[in-house]
Parts: sequence; structure tokens; C-alpha cells
Amino acid sequence: MSGSLNALESLKSYVDALKQVLEGDSQTSLNLEGVQIHSIAKHIEDEMKRIETMVKGRVAFASVEQMNASLAFAENTLCEVWNDPDSTKNGLYGKVGSDGAGHWSRSGIDSVYTLNQALHAVQTTLTQLTDKVANYESLQESVSHLKSYQDNFTKVFASRSGIHQYLKAGSEVVIPAIVDEDLNQALGFDANTGELVAAGLDRMATEPYHYVPVIVDEQERISLSVEKSTGQVLCDLHHATASGAMRKVGLYEVKNDNFAFAVVDDEQKIALAIDYSGNVIQSSSNHEGDQNYNKTSLDSDVNHFLFYGQSLSLGSAGRPAISLMQPYENLTFAGGPRADSAGLSSFKPLIEDNLPAPDGSTSYGETLCSGAANYVSELLQVENQRDPSTYKLLSSTAGHGGYTINQLKKGSDWYSLLKEHVKAGYVVSQLKNETYAVQALGWAQGENDQFDGSKSRADYLSDLITLQSDIEQDVKSITSQSSDVPLLLYQLSAYVREGKRNVTLAQLDATESNEKFVLVTPMYQFPYSDGLHLTSIGYRWLGHYYGKAYKDTVCTGKRFEPLRPLRTQVQGKCILIEFHVPCPPMVFDEQTLGSASNYGFTVESNGQLLAIDDVQIINGEQVKIILKSPVPANSKVRYGLDVIGDGLTHENGGSGNLRDSEPRRCTIGQSKYPLYNWCVLFEKEL
Repeated sequence: MSGSLNALESLKSYVDALKQVLEGDSQTSLNLEGVQIHSIAKHIEDEMKRIETMVKGRVAFASVEQMNASLAFAENTLCEVWNDPDSTKNGLYGKVGSDGAGHWSRSGIDSVYTLNQALHAVQTTLTQLTDKVANYESLQESVSHLKSYQDNFTKVFASRSGIHQYLKAGSEVVIPAIVDEDLNQALGFDANTGELVAAGLDRMATEPYHYVPVIVDEQERISLSVEKSTGQVLCDLHHATASGAMRKVGLYEVKNDNFAFAVVDDEQKIALAIDYSGNVIQSSSNHEGDQNYNKTSLDSDVNHFLFYGQSLSLGSAGRPAISLMQPYENLTFAGGPRADSAGLSSFKPLIEDNLPAPDGSTSYGETLCSGAANYVSELLQVENQRDPSTYKLLSSTAGHGGYTINQLKKGSDWYSLLKEHVKAGYVVSQLKNETYAVQALGWAQGENDQFDGSKSRADYLSDLITLQSDIEQDVKSITSQSSDVPLLLYQLSAYVREGKRNVTLAQLDATESNEKFVLVTPMYQFPYSDGLHLTSIGYRWLGHYYGKAYKDTVCTGKRFEPLRPLRTQVQGKCILIEFHVPCPPMVFDEQTLGSASNYGFTVESNGQLLAIDDVQIINGEQVKIILKSPVPANSKVRYGLDVIGDGLTHENGGSGNLRDSEPRRCTIGQSKYPLYNWCVLFEKEL
């Protein structure tokens, strides 16, 4: 019984909110369980406008019998039956067939009269509901008296609020909580089970299309609705349907001035928001299963996301630059994202340009800087409810087009420009009495090493680990920061079908063996301008992947991991691969990317690809490959290294169709782009 009283208390606490929806004017709206619900008056107003448009020139009949006897009207003529002895037949009809023939057909839209009548009934019922809830103290007193009665079948009592007791069916005794002046029950509870019961349940169960849902739970079970024909409020409180839904209803004040509209919970976590540009923003997955990254330092006043590498780090062929305004307070150097030594004297708002780079090239445009830094700010605002002005990012790139890792490592001529970017960031910040730290290095390199083919997989991995260590040591020496500098990198997808895969696989080795490396994404899903370099949209899109990994790893303290294989098992013809899935479930997506043979999977033995019979996803986190023959010893399973999807153009590249269900999206221009975590390219010995 205490559970029943608690549920009634919940009903009382929300009746004012429901009153806004049911009794408010056409301008009233309410957030219920993350859904924007307009008032019934608004819906009725819209229907009235539609009907008024349709009913001009209609004819009227007192009954359906009179109407059916009158067929001398042109096709599509409208009429209204207004006084039939069977009131359910009243309403709007339309003529089907030619003049003098055919028949009248009932319209699916109720008449203005019926709608007004329904609204009046809803408002009347609501008034009764609120009046009875006002007598709640009397209800509690009467319920306490129930314990003194031994015979639940014969004793009847009444109180000031009109509470009475009667048999519902058999031995089921219902104690009414809300009744009208004729003692008809609107709401009560079963004395034997404590289950709440309400009027109209049978009609809700047997006529599912005759009511309008108002409150539903997460399984779309209706707890409160309005019956169309009568306007009566119907409540289904069985099995805690409504009480569960009502507990989730949150009328919370949004304490965030960055959004025109937002749905939040009681902790101000945003489920859905609309910013002042009209962009709809959803909260993302919590990424359960990501490893913790040991972030030991406090956020600085200026947080440098520094890029380094070859031409893709500079925006080669990414013309024209498209990020031409700064939506937050993020910064770059006075000389732009690709600033040379002379352009490092001060900061300016982070925007892209088409200026030449220090390496002398004039083909550069959009870099990764704006997409990455601005997306970090967006995610902090949406997912952490953090004011972006409290986390300013400085982003720049110090790469050189066409350089191998040997030409970029410590001791090379070009490495000095990287250190100059760090020194300038520190000095300019100090002049403003602001703290500064290099929070991450964005690495975009590998094409020349892969194409050349002279560097082994192990050698590239060793060089990469050394490069990260050298940069981290030099950064700490310049800035005195205590925090590490993780290296965020993409995975190269070009040249792999030529058998040139050392860099691609070494990049995966780095993130699997060293927690200071974070592989943000493979490269096969982006738009290319010339087979190796991206379009302007492609660079900004890729920048969002870097920003997503930065936010999770650096800001949230969870080391981002891509969709990648964990372990394999072989039995007969079957190969089972278990994956780390950032946002389950995995799917084979042949709509977003062109179809690749066997979704990108191949199995090789002694230099020969084996015939595959089927490839399946199991439980959203495993892939099963079924061969046509038993799996030989010393075989290898590969993904994205031997085949490419239809329509993809990266240079002799590979791809597949396996991705997770990451919900995050980014906006570029007027279009939305998914940020799915596509499976990394890999080769595993079986």
C-alpha cells in the first residue's frame, strides 16, 4: 500500500506539469522525458485550421440516412452529419463517385465541433482530477481507516472526498482515490495487490487507435492518454507503467546559455539541445570500456593541440579553406595554422587560410586544426556542460610535405620548427600571464615511408616510439609541464593493395603496445581529391576524429581506442574474431561506403587467398568467417588490406564495411557527417 501512496504522490507532484500540456494555450509546450510536447490546444488549433480549409462549401445532413439518400453531388463534395441518433456517426464525409452515383465516405479528420467537444471534456476531466488531488490529505486518512475493516466485501465507507469501496471483479477490491460527484471512479488502487487502477483501461487495451498518447515509458507503454471520441483522460498505472514513466519526467531548469533549447536531467547532463544556429546536438555514448589515460596535470589557460607530419598535416590540396570563422575562443598563431618562424609572435582567432607554407608549397588550404580544436570545444560544451571559454585551444601545424619520418625526427632540420611552435606558444602565453601546455601531438604521416617500402614494420614502429618520446621530453623541457604528450595518429590506407603495408600495421602496433599512442581512425572513409590528399571537407571531417579522440583521452581522462581486433579462434572452417567496439553493436555498412568483397575480410595461406563462404557479425562484437574448406595451419586473417569498396579512390588503397554504432555527428556547411568508428586495417596470424 505504501508503494501505491508513493505513486499517488508522484501523480500529484506532476499534475501541474500535465495541466500545462492538457489545459495550456496554443503557445504552451513542455519537456517530458526528453520529448518536446505541445499542448493539446496547439494540436487542436492546427487541426481546426486544416479542417476550416477543407470544409468551405460543404453541405449538411441531420443523419447518415439522409446523407446516403442524397447522391446528387459532384465527386469530392464535402458534407457534415451533425445530428444522427448514433452520435458516433456524426462528422465529416466526402463524396466518392460521379453526380447521382457513388457513395459517401467518412473522413479520418474529426469535425471542428467534435474537436472542441473533446477539448472541453479534457479540460473538465482535468479540473476534476486536480480538485480531487487537492483532497489528498483526506485520502491518506481514509486509507489508514481501511486497516480496521476485516470484511473487505461488505463494509462501505465514505469520506469528505467521496472515497468509497466496491467490488471490481471477484475478490478484487478497489479503493478509489479520485471519483466524480456520482461516485464514478477515475483513479484507485487494488487493496489486495497495491496495484493502481484507473478508468478506461479496457478501451486503451482493445482500441489502440482511439486515443492520443500523452506519457509513455521507454518501452512505449502508455501511462496517460486522451480518448479521441470522448476527450476522457485514460490512465494505465498497472505494473508501474506510469509511475516508472513519471519518475523519469524532469522539469529541470537548463543552466546553460549556449543553447536556445535543451533537454537535461537533474545533473544538467544534456540529452538533446538546439544551439542558436539551429544545430541539433545529441549526447554521445559514454564509451564504456575505454581505458583510463593517466592525465596528471590541470588544464592550462592555453592548451596546445600541435600537428606534425607530411602534406596531410598541412592541408595539401584542401582548397579552398572552409573554416573561415571562429565559433569559440580557440587560437592559432598570427601567421596562421601553418605559421613559419616569423609568424609566431602572437595569437589570433583560429581560422583557416590558403597561404603558402614554410616548406614553400602553395597548394595548401584547410588543415586539421580547426576541425579538431573546434570539435573539442563543442564536445566539452555538449557532453560536459563546460563553457568553451574556460578551455581555450591553440592549434597549429609544423609539418613538411613529402617528408619521411627520418626527415622529421629529432636532429633533422625540420624538427626545429616544431620546437619553435612550442616555444612561441609558451612565450606568448607567459606574456599574458597565462599558463600553457602541449596537451597532444596530432601525427599525420606515413605515405612516403609506405610507398618507398624500404622501412620495415618494426623499424617504423621503433622510429615512431622514439619520435613521441623525443617530442615529449623537449616539450617538458620548454614548458616545465608534468603531463605527458600523447601522440594521436591516423592509420594509412593507401598502397596496401600493392603489398606495401608496413607503416599501416606499425601504426596499429603502436596503439596496441604503448598507451601514449592513440589511433583515431583509419583513412578509407574520407573523400580524396587526388588519391592521397583529402578535399577541404575531408580535412575538416578528419579533424573531427582527432578532436573526438583528444576530448576522450585528454579532457575526459579515458584513452580512446578504435574498433580493432582483440583475439581470434579457429575451429574447422570457422574463424571467430573478437573486437574492441567503442560503441556497440558492430554493423556491416554498405550504404555509407561502397561494398567491399566479404566486407573487407580475406584469409591467406602460403601466399594464396582462401575461398570464403560467409562472413557474419555475432552478438554485435564478434565476426565469424566461414571458409569453404577447413582453415590450414599458418594462415592469416586480414581486413581492408586486399580489397577496396566500390567507388573509393585512395591510391591502391584498401577498405571494408565494418563499423560500430557511434552516435556522434559533425556539421560541415549544411550537411551532417557521421563519426562512426570504422574498423582498423589489420593482419592477424591464426
